[in-house]
Amino acid sequence: MKIVLVGDSIRMHYEPMVRRKVGKRAEVWGPEENCRNSLLHREKLGPWAIESRPDIYQFNCGIHDLIHCPDSAPRVTQREYVRNLKLIVRRLKAETNARLIWATTTPMLTPRDETPKEQCRLDPIVERYNAAALSVMEQNGIEVNDLYRAVLDAGVFECLREDKAHMAPYGNEVLSEAVVRFILG
Repeated sequence: MKIVLVGDSIRMHYEPMVRRKVGKRAEVWGPEENCRNSLLHREKLGPWAIESRPDIYQFNCGIHDLIHCPDSAPRVTQREYVRNLKLIVRRLKAETNARLIWATTTPMLTPRDETPKEQCRLDPIVERYNAAALSVMEQNGIEVNDLYRAVLDAGVFECLREDKAHMAPYGNEVLSEAVVRFILG
């Protein structure tokens, strides 16, 4: 069985742990590159999903879509994000036989300045983009691995590093466990 994990730097940090935990039960593969946003995901579906011929394809994009540019607008608007996700799902369903799993975007804290993370709050933009993605996945019958909830349940301040976006070692452990448990049941 071949499991493909696609996502940004969050995925890149928990993927090696998933590989170790899965062991010989399956091959776990993910792109060496940071898969960044939904636009890049659309462009790279060929090598990541179609040509790699996964049995299971867990995918995420979101943080790089919703992060604000210097002018305070998201890099990819929520409308564009939804459009991109619909196109990704349509192609995955048409060109693969994989079990498709959407992984929700993990929490980030705001403000992302020098404020200690314990004095920050959850970034509501992540919740809005997650809600938009969930709507697309529900409409298309795609399974959802709620990594956002896994981090909240484990303790967001304990899971996140001081940069308020990436996972500390404990957060990577939480995510790798959630991925293995969801995929292998």
